[in-house]
Amino acid sequence: MITKTDQSLSDVFDVTPVGQQVAVQATPPAVIEKPVNIEPVDKDLMDDFQIARTMIQGLLVRGADAMENAILIANGTEDPKSFEAVTNLIGKLTDASEKLVGLHEKKNKSATKVAAQPEMPQGGNINMTGPVFVGSTSELAKMINDSRKNNQGDS
Repeated sequence: MITKTDQSLSDVFDVTPVGQQVAVQATPPAVIEKPVNIEPVDKDLMDDFQIARTMIQGLLVRGADAMENAILIANGTEDPKSFEAVTNLIGKLTDASEKLVGLHEKKNKSATKVAAQPEMPQGGNINMTGPVFVGSTSELAKMINDSRKNNQGDS
């Protein structure tokens, strides 16, 4: 590919451009495997992070390929708008990289929160508004009887 500068110089000096480049074949876009079964409604937190991570990684790979091609085009045309487009693409890829790192930080924070929470029994939503007794029915009956005896002795 002959740049505008090389073409202008070769026209002025009436010579064949020295800096002729061999045509560069664009690399084929990277193949990104799509997740087979994505069930967004019932996914647990870690699966959602993995899906987001895979998507951001795929965007980074494709963006890197696009950036290489955009740089080739910008160098060939020497158009300021092409260089501006390359600069914008670099900024977007940097943002995506930062999001990928931030995703890992959020995953670690969420994993810490999940590990710190007590295990809840399965079987639906539980709404507790008062004190809760944990034990057998005989222990509960004994506590109630003891409480009644104490209340009767106070009066």
